[in-house]
Amino acid sequence: MNNPSVCLADKAIQVLQDNDISTFDGDTTVEMIGATQRMISRLQSLQLRSIHNLSIVRGKTGHTADEVALELAVSRQSGQMQVAFAEALCTRLPKVLSAMHAGDIDASKARKVFEVISPCRTS
Repeated sequence: MNNPSVCLADKAIQVLQDNDISTFDGDTTVEMIGATQRMISRLQSLQLRSIHNLSIVRGKTGHTADEVALELAVSRQSGQMQVAFAEALCTRLPKVLSAMHAGDIDASKARKVFEVISPCRTS
């Protein structure tokens, strides 16, 4: 993990974790809940775009799912689903991906849209 962007992301997370939330009042706590949810959504968007990029870089082979599964410590089937989900968001559902990137929806909500359209085939 020598990439400066990845290191910066880890540092940003550490800054948030170093906050003593027990000192927050109710309003600040609610703000932190909302802020962390938006961050989670944005990070999920970044992860899914990265998965799609890996698929492109690897030539859309089945090995992408293996790499994703290994990195995320999930089954190969889960890796395959992540690759399919990422591809759909990046190619067929860019507005859903944009909503994730904006922090408006998270991956579970985006997945519901994906599951509805996944049986549909594009020409």
